[in-house]
Amino acid sequence: MNDGAAGLQLCPFLRVTIAFILGILLADWAGGNVSPPTWLWMLAGVVVLTCAAWRWKTAQSVAVLLSFVVLGAWIMSSYASSLRTSLPQERTLYKAILTSEPVRHGKVIMFDAIVAEGELTGRHVKVSMLRDTVVGRYLRLHVGDGYTACSRFERLANYHRGNFDYVRWLEANGFSARTFVLPADWRKDIVSFKSLSSIQRLKIKALKLRRSLLGIYRSLSFSDDQYALLSAMTLGDKSSLTKELRERFSQVGVAHVLALSGLHLGIVYFFLSFFFRHSDKSVLVHALLLLSIWAYVMLAGLPAGMVRSAVMLTVYAIVAMLRRQPMSLNTLSMTAFLMLVVNPCSLWDVSFQMSFMSVLGIVLYYRPVYTILSQQWLQAHPTVSWIWSMLSLSVAAQIGVAPLVAYYFGQFSTSFALGNLFAVPLTTLILYLSPVLLLLTPLHALQAAAAMVMKWLTSLLTHGVILLSTLPFASVNDIHINAIQVTLLYVLVGIITALIRLLHKGRRLRKMLQTEKNDDS
Repeated sequence: MNDGAAGLQLCPFLRVTIAFILGILLADWAGGNVSPPTWLWMLAGVVVLTCAAWRWKTAQSVAVLLSFVVLGAWIMSSYASSLRTSLPQERTLYKAILTSEPVRHGKVIMFDAIVAEGELTGRHVKVSMLRDTVVGRYLRLHVGDGYTACSRFERLANYHRGNFDYVRWLEANGFSARTFVLPADWRKDIVSFKSLSSIQRLKIKALKLRRSLLGIYRSLSFSDDQYALLSAMTLGDKSSLTKELRERFSQVGVAHVLALSGLHLGIVYFFLSFFFRHSDKSVLVHALLLLSIWAYVMLAGLPAGMVRSAVMLTVYAIVAMLRRQPMSLNTLSMTAFLMLVVNPCSLWDVSFQMSFMSVLGIVLYYRPVYTILSQQWLQAHPTVSWIWSMLSLSVAAQIGVAPLVAYYFGQFSTSFALGNLFAVPLTTLILYLSPVLLLLTPLHALQAAAAMVMKWLTSLLTHGVILLSTLPFASVNDIHINAIQVTLLYVLVGIITALIRLLHKGRRLRKMLQTEKNDDS
């Protein structure tokens, strides 16, 4: 962990990433007024300026950072241009392939699709389809199926109140349009996958496999809440989660256990690492561990949040192999930079922001919080040390994300420390047991016994979260703050952090002076 002495000069990637983000924001502010070729010419000019300033170190450093600003603007402008497309004004005939499992919402089913033939070939679209309740043809639609339809494509629009920008989120995930389809205007069809990339085809195959695994869960007679919890926590399918259950987990500050994220991948990575604990952690061992992690991500259908966590874990593993400090500002900045190069719109993705701010909180605050208690005393009490470590991790992550949670969701959980202390161990047990449950499919008696244990664990987690959410002042709700206030909150946290570190340095300096004085006397 950083001790505060590592300034910007020790974190080159932090400066580069900040400059790159400024470029993304600059291009977004400029909109379509500055074209990608113009940004590219500006980038070439700055590079020439950088080379010309080689004699003056300060000028060259400024020019290098400026080049990353322009690079970010060029990449953002190019990405935004790729998303912009002219939509046909009238209804159009097209063929599409489902890239997600249909979810029922009242009178319609909703799913994601990619157009395989037609005017928007290759584009991702959000589809709402009116259910034909008499015949029920919609029941035969599943991920990977093709259909032919005639409907009108429309611009993406915000339906959500509050600070969450739904259109930004859709653009960050590659969507270009939305459409509404009537029952008489579509039919299931055989559609060629030729227009899909290799990654898209692999993702569809993985989602089909996930659907079959979810079928195994359904066959084991879990209750609705148990099935919803298990499918969300282990395979990333949140379609069965009720709004009430989501809100309960959010109130207790443990909503992250419902979405496959860095927590889940970290648990899986630790579990797999346990089998190689006596090895020298060679490149081959690390490669096998990362291959297993990415196979799990693929099985879950390559959700954006999980891909982001897998990239972060991969970078950290590579840095650890190089015998460098993995949990550092420099490594975190490098991960963010790489992901923003691939998709600069991720900067407006809520899960992207919260993922990196939670890890930043852990990098900056875990060690200071953990060392509040005496290290000698903690070493003498291993159980207390483990509990305190969990609480310190939870507090550090919460410092990083609390302003964002208040901004986007209008609430702050005051019971997050207790909730995580309760939920994370149970989540770990559920993740460890889930592959056993699936592998025991041919052995029905053993699978039934494992299912009983899983039912008990999921019920314990659900009821525990519900109980915690009913405690007085478990969460502060109806918080209304704007983007400027969020920025000021983070500035305030930064100032307090700097003051605490200055005081800590002052105490250390006084101790050193006192020690020297005692030695002299």
